[in-house]
Amino acid sequence: MPRFTPKKIIHWLHLWLGLASGTIVMVIALTGAIYCFAPEIQDATQPFRFVQPQPQSYLPLSQIKASAQAAMQGRPADKIEWYTSNKAAAITFFAIDTTPRYIVYVNPYTAQINHIHNHDSDFFTSILDGHTRLWLPEDFGTPLVDYASLVFLVLLISGIILWWPNKKGKYKSSFFIRWKVSPKRLNYTLHQVLGFYATPIILCTVLTGLVWGFDSIGNGVYWLSSGGHAKPDTEEPTVQTIDTTANTAHIADSIVAQLLNAQPRPAYVRVDIPEEANAALFIRTNPSPQTLYQASNRFFNPYSGQELSTPFLGKYQDATPAEKLLKMNYDIHTGTIAGLPGRLLLFIAALIVASLPITGFFIWKGRRFKNKKQPPTKELMA
Repeated sequence: MPRFTPKKIIHWLHLWLGLASGTIVMVIALTGAIYCFAPEIQDATQPFRFVQPQPQSYLPLSQIKASAQAAMQGRPADKIEWYTSNKAAAITFFAIDTTPRYIVYVNPYTAQINHIHNHDSDFFTSILDGHTRLWLPEDFGTPLVDYASLVFLVLLISGIILWWPNKKGKYKSSFFIRWKVSPKRLNYTLHQVLGFYATPIILCTVLTGLVWGFDSIGNGVYWLSSGGHAKPDTEEPTVQTIDTTANTAHIADSIVAQLLNAQPRPAYVRVDIPEEANAALFIRTNPSPQTLYQASNRFFNPYSGQELSTPFLGKYQDATPAEKLLKMNYDIHTGTIAGLPGRLLLFIAALIVASLPITGFFIWKGRRFKNKKQPPTKELMA
């Protein structure tokens, strides 16, 4: 009767969980690796994103929105984004019940239409859909990715336990790839050594992904980082009094112009168009063109222009350490928290992760179909 030790149980879990989730993990890793450099590739292949900088200020919000809506035959816009001075304003038309979704790129100095872009046919939209839901319906694909990520977290932890050298002589073989060995041994070494080096980076990526996938994990991270406080609700403030006589377009123009012309000038400004009469005007500003965690979320009364209180995840300078950690979640997940080197490391680590199900499968296949009567060779015992 075989004797089950803790390490054998961990090995069994690592094997079968890996075989069960390998294909999903490979897709998530490959699409994540491709998406690492989406901004650079899009900028290089989509010249309509750029404009010639001008010495004057941008045109008012209402004029840019009107130009985009006219190009879309009156279809209402839901969001407007301004970037650095050499980029076009992006007006999105993402109504839930309307497909396809479009982004209209407008010259913010002249209101001229640069391009009407079909967002749903964009290459990186497809890559992101594969990464977040495996190109399946959202109600099924997103939970599948979330639970596969949870399984992969177990694989990472169990892999480190199995990798950990139990003898001093094994440290060298555990940290370095041995190239002058048989193909079977090389495959095993690649799985073990590359998996070890990728684990610290991918562990951060998996954990930040799980923060989005499971409310309990996000709440737990906030509870730990805040010293035991429950995560507050994120309900948006609403307007109590609706003034039908107010010139809301002029008020919004004034608020946005003030934010766009602030010093230092923000690298990014986003305005969400209110859909309901009592909805507040949401504006996000970000001083950094590379990361998102320094962004400030602000709400304004569209009838008076008065700024409304945002007690949770509002202005960056008012954020608590726990809030700042939540704000960093996307930048940690994508590697942008460490700039270009961080994204490059994540790209390499994601490619390694995509290879692990393949090398793991061949390890399993080699052990399953080998001649059980044949004693192990000295090379495999090394």
